[in-house]
Amino acid sequence: MMLNIDIGTLIVVIVAGHAFAGLLGGFYLTKRKKDATLYTFLLARFLDAFAWTLLGLRGCIPNWLSVLVGNPLLMAGSVLQIVSFLSVKGRLTPQLKRMCYTIALLFLLLFQLTLSLYSTRDTMRVAIISFGMAALWSVPVYFSLRDKSASPLQKLITFVYGMGIIFLILRGVGAILLKLPMILLSNHLFNILFFLWLYLITLVGNIGLILLSKEKADLILTKAATYDELTDLYNRRAFFIRAKECLAFCARQQTPVSFFIMDLDHFKKINDFYGHIVGDMVIKNFAVTIKRQLRGYDILGRIGGEEFTALLPGVAEQEACGIAQRLRGSVEKNVVDNAIKYTVSIGIATLVPDECTTIEELYERGDAALYEAKQNGRNQIGIAKEES
Repeated sequence: MMLNIDIGTLIVVIVAGHAFAGLLGGFYLTKRKKDATLYTFLLARFLDAFAWTLLGLRGCIPNWLSVLVGNPLLMAGSVLQIVSFLSVKGRLTPQLKRMCYTIALLFLLLFQLTLSLYSTRDTMRVAIISFGMAALWSVPVYFSLRDKSASPLQKLITFVYGMGIIFLILRGVGAILLKLPMILLSNHLFNILFFLWLYLITLVGNIGLILLSKEKADLILTKAATYDELTDLYNRRAFFIRAKECLAFCARQQTPVSFFIMDLDHFKKINDFYGHIVGDMVIKNFAVTIKRQLRGYDILGRIGGEEFTALLPGVAEQEACGIAQRLRGSVEKNVVDNAIKYTVSIGIATLVPDECTTIEELYERGDAALYEAKQNGRNQIGIAKEES
C-alpha cells in the first residue's frame, strides 16, 4: 500500500515550518526581555531548518555536505530543543544538560565510525541516526512521564514525542533487520507515516514551547497574586477568599471553626535593633513554625507586616486553645540567627458558622481577643467572648 504523498514536499514543509518558527520567534523577542530558553529554541529551529535543507538536497549537492553536515546539525538542533523544553518545565540541571550532550556526541562518533566502515550502506546511517535521536528524546519524555503534576498540555506533548521515539526505533529496526527501504526519499508507507508524524512534531514543538512558556508565566503570576513572597503563605486577599469558602463549607456541615490572629511581640524593636534582614529571618522562622504546628489543610496567611492569620475548620474552642498554647510555646523556644528570641500573642475566635457568618466578623472578634492578650503582657492567648 502506498500513499500518494511526496517525501520531498514533506521535507520542504518541515524546513519552512522550522524557518518561519525561528523568524516569528526572533521578531517576537526583538522588543522584549531576553529569554535564554527562547533564544536556545530559536537557534534549534534554525539548525533544524538548515539540516533538513542539506538532507533534502541530497543528490543536488555533494553527499559529504548532505550527510556529514546535515545529520550532526540535526542532532545539535534536537539537543538544543530538548534543553529548551527541560528549561521551560524547570527540570533542566547541569547533569541533564551534560547527559544530552554526551548522548549526542556518542552517537555522532558512532555515526562517523559507521560511515567509515559501511560507507555504501544507507541503512546503517539511517539506523544510527534513528537510534541516536530516540535516545536523546527519551530523556525529556522520561522525566515528563515521572512528573505527577504535569498539566494536560504537557501530557499531550509528551505523548506526541513518545510516539516519535517509537517511530524512530521502528525505523532503525526496519532499516537493519527487515531491510525496509528507509532511505530519506523512499516512498515506502512507513517512511511516509514517519515524515507525517515528524511534521506533527514540528507543529507541536513550535506551538508547544510557546504554550508551555505561557503556562509557566501564568503559574508565576498566579503564585505572585496568591502567596506572600517572604513566607509562602497566603497573602491577605487570597486568605480571605479561601476563608470565605471554608466558612461556607463549615456552615453547610454545621461544624465549628476557629480563627487565629497572631502578632509577633515587639517586632519593631527587632527591626530597629537588628535590621530588616534579621527581621525577615524572624518572619520566615515564624511561618515555618506555624506550618509545622498546624494541619496541612488549615488556611494560613500573612495579612500584614508581622500579623498572621489561620482558619482551623472542625476545631472547637477547647482544642483551639490547646493548639494555640503549643504554638506559642514552640515560638518561645525558637532562636533565630543563634541569638534572637521572640514571642507571639494570639487571639482566638471560635463559632459554628451559619450562612450569615462572615470572615470579617471572625476577624473582628479575633482582633479584640488579640488586643486583650497584648494588654495582659504579651506572649499570651486571648479568647473572644461569646456574643450575647
